[in-house]
Amino acid sequence: MALAWVVSLGVASASAAAAQAPTPSAPASSAPASSAPASSAPALTPVEVLTRGMSAYAEAMAEGAVWRGARVPWPAASPRPEATLVRGSTDHPLALHAGPGTLSAPLAERWIAALDRAYERLADEGWPLPPTDGGRGDTDGFDVYVLDEPVAPALPDGLGDEDAASRRTRRSAARLDVPWYDSGAADGVHDAALVHAVVASDVPLDRLESCAVQLLASAGLFAADPAEAESLREGTAAWLAWATTGQFGCDEDALVRQQRASFRAFITPDPRDGEGSAIVLGALAARHDGYETGFLRDVWWMARQKTRDHGDLRADPDVLRVLYQASLLAHDPLDRAIEAMAVERYFGGDRAGRARPHVPALRALPGDALVPVFVATSWERLPRSLVPALDAPPIYPWGSAYARIDVSGAPPGSRLRIWLDGEFGTEWALVAVRLDARGEERGRTRAPPTRNARGFIPLELGADTAEVLVVVTNLPDDRDPRDAAPATSRDLQVSGRLERTGLDADAPGPGPHGFRLIVDPGG
Repeated sequence: MALAWVVSLGVASASAAAAQAPTPSAPASSAPASSAPASSAPALTPVEVLTRGMSAYAEAMAEGAVWRGARVPWPAASPRPEATLVRGSTDHPLALHAGPGTLSAPLAERWIAALDRAYERLADEGWPLPPTDGGRGDTDGFDVYVLDEPVAPALPDGLGDEDAASRRTRRSAARLDVPWYDSGAADGVHDAALVHAVVASDVPLDRLESCAVQLLASAGLFAADPAEAESLREGTAAWLAWATTGQFGCDEDALVRQQRASFRAFITPDPRDGEGSAIVLGALAARHDGYETGFLRDVWWMARQKTRDHGDLRADPDVLRVLYQASLLAHDPLDRAIEAMAVERYFGGDRAGRARPHVPALRALPGDALVPVFVATSWERLPRSLVPALDAPPIYPWGSAYARIDVSGAPPGSRLRIWLDGEFGTEWALVAVRLDARGEERGRTRAPPTRNARGFIPLELGADTAEVLVVVTNLPDDRDPRDAAPATSRDLQVSGRLERTGLDADAPGPGPHGFRLIVDPGG
């Protein structure tokens, strides 16, 4: 794996080697060379330990002349839409196409200006940019097609509740032209692709800037790493659009739907689930990177692969694998981050009298982006078994459910006892949060996840507690032999791919599970 390892904002970072043939705008290394003499053998800093650990991990994943790891097929190529060139950029290799009567001249001007600004923003921050396509679309630059029709059809979700609907028509997509090695311009270092983008003409005018960032970011990530799942690519692009413009790209309503259906999985193989992963990616960026974009950018550069036999694409390490491993090396397990984010989600949206979440991406969601509370009860009605309604969906991996208990009538010195009884086949996170009369958090208690599908929290209420929020989260088993040591000798080959127990956006993941809570006064 031809990677140059550098340090970026306290996180291991990787970029394509600059000395190689052209790749889509890889960030240059800025790490200074060490000036300390070799004989001094200075102690390694935590950042250096993290960097060396990730380097060893990546080298181990690339061992051997024959790749025996996970593979995914190349995405299907898509023909270019029937459209004509409307406007080309004078500053960057960009071109805008549309069908007859789809775009007025002023609107086309606004689109190309927004694409120009998006190009400059992404280039300044070192994100991959879509390469020129060698004359496809009758231009030398990257082509965006504005369509007077949906980009992807709606997908029924079977929930029966339009407000909680999971997947709807998408406004934007990046699509494959050809693999880079078929274009006659293979870079010899990493897998790559030539791509174009399509976008629906009904993008609100006040969202053009953000949509342009999402379009270019998604296309750039596709071109740089065609093996990565579309859902993660679109989630990253939507989050990056928010990080640079304050809006979540072309399909901000998808994040609202994800928040309002908190039982849903953030990461799935379905491409139309993509934008929802922007919530969890934003939480990880806030946790590791001080609200900047370098952490996730470097994760993407780190996950790139080279498929030397031109067959199905190498698919490991992918973005999720790198996130798992970086979190372990940083002594901040990913499950703990997901567990903390599940609590933060409750405070998203305009929940009257409630504190705002600490995660900026959650604070930015509209007021109606509220997680559902499956049951609300009070001290006077305890003890009680709290069970989701019979028609309530089960909890998918990284999904959460919320219960509220009004304890304002509890006598001084009271306690609650909270039991979790969940289905086997996953790990469960159980957290109890004490809230005061203003909805501000006064403390939280967690039960460590276990494999026996049980959990227990004895909770001291305290004089300042008016309400208790109980958060249950499905944490799929992410313990993988490769996360414990760089060596690949413990991997199990199953049907041509390595056995993987954690989430994988390229394959169907663990299924949903149900649970119940039992709450009683502890005296």
